[in-house]
Amino acid sequence: MAFKHFEDVSAWKLARKLNQELTKTLDLSANPLTASFLRTCTLDIMNCIAEAFEKEDSQYFTKQLYSARGACGKLRSLLYVAFDEEIFTQEQLDDLTVKCYTISDSILQLIRSLQRIK
Repeated sequence: MAFKHFEDVSAWKLARKLNQELTKTLDLSANPLTASFLRTCTLDIMNCIAEAFEKEDSQYFTKQLYSARGACGKLRSLLYVAFDEEIFTQEQLDDLTVKCYTISDSILQLIRSLQRIK
């Protein structure tokens, strides 16, 4: 697996799409604090991958990928908070949760492939 740029990493691309969708879906007036936390989590996923990639250190990359995966879990938890606050419908919650799992799985596959390379 060789990436020239962090933008080539599929998990980063998926997180970017999720951030775009979340931004379009969020009603910022409903609860600005929750909306901010949600956006921060999606940005954390993207930024952990980008920062780690740029450092060109495979151990750091793996560590940051675990952090990005943790941010996926945090985001899923916050999606339930947003649902409870009626920021999202059940359908939106289900859709966004599935996308979080997809990103998390993509990150885990990347971690496992890095571990096989060692």
